Amino acid sequence: MATITSLVDRVASLLDLTVDETSTPSASQVTEWLVEGFSKLVNMLPDEQLMYEATVATGMLSPSGIETTDCLKVLGVSVDGTPARKVPYQKIATMGSNQPARFSGVNFAYAIGAGNRVYVWPWSDSARSVEVHYIDEPATNIGDNIAGLCVDYAVIMGKVQDEELEQSNGLLQAWFQNVQLAAGGTPINREGAL
Repeated sequence: MATITSLVDRVASLLDLTVDETSTPSASQVTEWLVEGFSKLVNMLPDEQLMYEATVATGMLSPSGIETTDCLKVLGVSVDGTPARKVPYQKIATMGSNQPARFSGVNFAYAIGAGNRVYVWPWSDSARSVEVHYIDEPATNIGDNIAGLCVDYAVIMGKVQDEELEQSNGLLQAWFQNVQLAAGGTPINREGAL
């Protein structure tokens, strides 16, 4: 795992700058760019390429759902150890607790609502334990396998800030190619990448 601090230093070196809280860009801005790059990679790369340590939110089955803090991507949900299947939020939002199962072969279904709150169906009055496994924003570390891509993204954002647009466009194209290589050559989701 690479620390955010060491990655900020790498970005500063590549931009040939001294980065601190009074510089432009500031250490806080570079940290934001690193986390933003990580967020984008989480949505573009297959889960197995991320080498993450999943955060687990636990709670009881209820219609109010389970809160996930700083969630970037929900990886899976289980109820009393039984995996739940992801469905569109609209399907769960319209269901009552006593409706028959609409998802064949599935005991539980989950959907992600506003603020990354996870809703599980069917809920009941009986106490049932829910676990939500998800990737959250990195607080101090980023996995080594994607740290370089996060650094590259931050460097591109630094070039954009310095209005070095021609160079940043070329770097951005190279970044997308490297992300695709990290994805094992499979097509990546570029939607919302910048």
